[in-house]
Amino acid sequence: MARRVGLPEHIRAQLTFRASAGSGHDADYPTAVPGRTVPASDALLVSPSEQMLDYARSIVRHLQQIGAQNVSIGFDLRGKGNPGAMTILWSGVTSPADLAATFAVSTAEDGTPRLPAWLSLRADHEFDLRWQPAY
Repeated sequence: MARRVGLPEHIRAQLTFRASAGSGHDADYPTAVPGRTVPASDALLVSPSEQMLDYARSIVRHLQQIGAQNVSIGFDLRGKGNPGAMTILWSGVTSPADLAATFAVSTAEDGTPRLPAWLSLRADHEFDLRWQPAY
């Protein structure tokens, strides 16, 4: 028996939109870091502030309340020397798109909900790069 390789049709239909790396990030979102407020893209360069951690924790609490499993926060997962870069990882119950819509700080012109540039979302069951750093 031959195994069919590839993405399911419903994923392939959305591939262009879902694979637009970083399109769900708001680089200008004002972020409090010790002693000042900077755009979210600059907050990547410093250790996470209380504002950043509180925002990430609120998403983690939400995921736990709705039954997500293996919820965690990863720091600088890509190893690019950005201590403020956080990624929320989980499995089950919701997609990155639905989670981003709930916690969006702004919306892109095409309607994509945007999160601060220092936060990415990664569900282990769904391909979606909108909330991954741009390459």
